[in-house]
Amino acid sequence: MGGGQSVATGDFDADGQTDLAAVSPTSTSTTLTIFLNRGTTAPPVSITTSLNLPTFAVSHLLAIDLNNDKKLDLVVTTNTSVNVLLGNGRHLSDTC
Repeated sequence: MGGGQSVATGDFDADGQTDLAAVSPTSTSTTLTIFLNRGTTAPPVSITTSLNLPTFAVSHLLAIDLNNDKKLDLVVTTNTSVNVLLGNGRHLSDTC
């Protein structure tokens, strides 16, 4: 990951295992990668998506249930915006 990255942990796919989310800005894009823990010795499954955010601008990543639906959401903040990705227990959807 490049400079300015941020990480958060939580059970993003509702399987009882702690997963890892990481935001990694570069000079050309900002990506969100979620590493899904499978609870075995197998390597985690990773899901990567590009975020429509300014590069190198991410300051915080927070995993929290914002809409009280018992599914973790992610909040990504930059120096100029707050972006919400709602979780549905399988993946996150960009609602920015």
